[in-house]
Amino acid sequence: MKNRLKILLLPLLLIFAFTNADAKWWIFGQNESSVDVSYLYINSLSFDSTKKEIVISKDSLDNGYLHIRGKANAGTSNIGKVLISLDNKKTWNKAKLARDGAFDFSFEPVIGKKYDIYVQILDTTGKSNDLEDTHKIVSVSNKDMREIVQNSLNHLKEAYSSENLSAFMRYVSSDFTGDDTTLELALRKDFSAFDNIHIDFTISSIAYQDGKYLVSISFNRSLESSKDGKVYSDKGITEFNFTDGKNGAMLYSMKNPLIFGLSDAEEVADGSVMSLENSEVITVDTGGNIGEKSIADIANNTGSSSSGNIDSGSFTLSYDDLATGNQYKGFLFDSGSTVSLSGWNNQGTSDIYLETNIFWPDSGALIQDLGMDGSGNVDFNHMTVPTTGYVNQPIQATNNDDHIIAVKLSDNTYAIVKIISSNLIDNLGQIHTTVTCQYKYRSDGGVNF
Repeated sequence: MKNRLKILLLPLLLIFAFTNADAKWWIFGQNESSVDVSYLYINSLSFDSTKKEIVISKDSLDNGYLHIRGKANAGTSNIGKVLISLDNKKTWNKAKLARDGAFDFSFEPVIGKKYDIYVQILDTTGKSNDLEDTHKIVSVSNKDMREIVQNSLNHLKEAYSSENLSAFMRYVSSDFTGDDTTLELALRKDFSAFDNIHIDFTISSIAYQDGKYLVSISFNRSLESSKDGKVYSDKGITEFNFTDGKNGAMLYSMKNPLIFGLSDAEEVADGSVMSLENSEVITVDTGGNIGEKSIADIANNTGSSSSGNIDSGSFTLSYDDLATGNQYKGFLFDSGSTVSLSGWNNQGTSDIYLETNIFWPDSGALIQDLGMDGSGNVDFNHMTVPTTGYVNQPIQATNNDDHIIAVKLSDNTYAIVKIISSNLIDNLGQIHTTVTCQYKYRSDGGVNF
């Protein structure tokens, strides 16, 4: 029997009113009156791909300069100006602004100095974007990251072009996001679908964060369909994550547009790079047919064969610290229903349940706290859950609003849960708790949400 954890907390009730205007700036669907950023880059690295604090390689500078580029929009209003702060909002610099909202600001950084960056968009009425969504702490390092990453990218490209699977996988991390087995299967499908693969690429920027290299590349590509002999070509920019390993930089994750593993892009890609340079890129459908699709359609899973496999909704679980009765409430993802558990002897009838102020996995499920929605690569509206790192341990349910929990069920299907609000009342030692969550569940075993 598990030790029951009871942490007495002050009552807390946070009620969130969700509207499109409250979404993060990198999510589609802002309302007409919002002031925000359609996309934002430092050099060629997208802001939403990077953590709050990043270190950029010196050889990624453009003639010694860092560029902050983006596109502002103000719905039905007009953009008045775009301001950039490099010193934590103490002083502001005016960016170059085009009529369509595109802006650019460049500065020559001092090696090793940290720059506390904010981007402010102001419309002609004085309305501003949410500054915290643009906050980055950036420094430039003398460390030669390019050679390390270039070597691995060259090996991956050569192995892929020659359709040598084992040579390719030697440079893939065992912790590859979406799992290396899925990537291997996607590569096999690529090799069946394509002939005469030619890829040229140039590294645009490299940053180092949390022990990983975040790499942006520009590419040109052509390949031939093995079905009808038609030649397809595209170009654009994309991003990779590498981690240090036995063969140098090891491939950890890739974004759309994918260079490798196109045949199962939904399972392989860890997000998408939203750029005007990615207008139409090569895709492969479930039947192995090659075509082209806009990056916006890919990001939104338009026409995705598995989009119908994602169930979503909300649920509220409660717990009552009573001597008898149904004190536990659990949730089943496959049916989208809550269930009552009559104490310890009724475990095994839910996937996740609430006890005092914590979530427990049930029925062979395992769980993992992914962090707060909107931080790093954690985005409830578009994310890939890991396939490793799950535990049979409790996770805080109260005072943990906006956190996302990944659930791996016993049948190897996955769900994500976002904690919306919580309330804990301690009445002379008798605890009553309620927690409300949003959830998404994939019955097909997919990891992209």
